[in-house]
Amino acid sequence: MIKNKFLILAISFSFLIAVFFFTKEKKEDQQEIELWNINPSFIKFFPPKEKSELVSKFSTDEFEFEKKEIGLKTSPLFWIKGKSVDGKNYFYEGNYNVKNLFSELSILRTKGLNELKPEYLEKFQLNKELSPKIEIYSGSKLAKEILLGTDSDSFRYILADNSIVLVQNFIFQKFTNSKFELRERNYVRSGEFELQRINFNKDQDKVSLENQPFTKEGINSSKWFKISGGKIRLEPSLGSTIYANLQALKASIYPDEENGEGFEISEELVKNQIFANLEVQFSNGQSYTLKIYPKVVMKDKTYYPVIKEVDLNHKESVSYIEEDSVKKLIESFDRIKTATEWQEPKGK
Repeated sequence: MIKNKFLILAISFSFLIAVFFFTKEKKEDQQEIELWNINPSFIKFFPPKEKSELVSKFSTDEFEFEKKEIGLKTSPLFWIKGKSVDGKNYFYEGNYNVKNLFSELSILRTKGLNELKPEYLEKFQLNKELSPKIEIYSGSKLAKEILLGTDSDSFRYILADNSIVLVQNFIFQKFTNSKFELRERNYVRSGEFELQRINFNKDQDKVSLENQPFTKEGINSSKWFKISGGKIRLEPSLGSTIYANLQALKASIYPDEENGEGFEISEELVKNQIFANLEVQFSNGQSYTLKIYPKVVMKDKTYYPVIKEVDLNHKESVSYIEEDSVKKLIESFDRIKTATEWQEPKGK
C-alpha cells in the first residue's frame, strides 16, 4: 500500500516536471526575436519585376516615403513621392498608414528564422532579381533591404540580413493596397483646440479669426474672435461651424485616379488666378495653406483644383475638392464677415 503511494507520487512528480518544461518550451517558442532597431528617414518600395500569383497582389508602382522632422515639440510630417503613368512626379502628405509603417519597420521582430537555402528561397518565392523590394534609409545611408515573399495566414516570409524571416503580414499589406490609400485626403487635420488662427481671402475680401482655447470645470472650450481693427467675440456656433467645415475639406479625387484626367491637365488648371486662399495656423507653430483655383467640370461633376502647402515649404501636387465643400466654407465665412459682436450671457 505504501509502495503504491510512493509510485503514485513519483509518477505525479514526473508529470509535473514534464508539464513545467513543456510549458516553458512553448512560452519560449512564442517569444519574438528583435531583428533590428533603427530610425528610418526614407522607405523606398520597388514593385515586382514579373507577374505571378504572389507578385500580382503587390502594387505595380514604385514610390518613396519620407519622414520630415520639423521640431522637438512637433510631430514629424510624412510624405509619399512617386511618378504617375504619364511620367509626372507627384508629392503628397502620407496618412496614418505611412506613419505606422515607419514605426513598424524601425523595430522589426520575428517569431522564426530560416536558413538561407536555395529550396527555401524557391518555396517562399524570394528572388533578388524579381521579388518586390523595400529599402530602408537612415539619413542618406541604406540601413536595410527587404525582399518580400509569400504569405501564410497572418505572416509573411521575407529575406533580410541574409536570413529568411517570418514576420507579421499587416506591416507589408500597405504595399498591396492602392497607393491612394496611403495619401492624406484631409486638407486640415487637427482638434479644435489646436487651431490658433484662420485667414480666408476671396475677391480681395479677407476674414481673419482667432481661437482662444480654455478649460472650465474640466471641460475644454473655445472663444472665437473676428479680427477686424480689433477683436470681436463671435457667437460660439459660428466658430464650431468653421471648424466642422475645415474638417470636411478632403481631396475627393487625384489627377492620377480614375476620372482624374491626369497631371498634365491639372497642372494647366493651376496656372489660373487663385479663386480663394485659406491659411490655418496651429498652436504648435505649424501652418497649412490651401490655394483654391477656379472650378472645373470632370465627368459631369464639379470640382475645385487645390494645392496644399505645409509650413510654406512643402507643396503638394494638385488634388480636387468637391464644389459643395467649398460652397459651405464660403457661406460660413460670409456669415462671420457680417457678424456683430456677441456678448456672453451673464453668469456664464
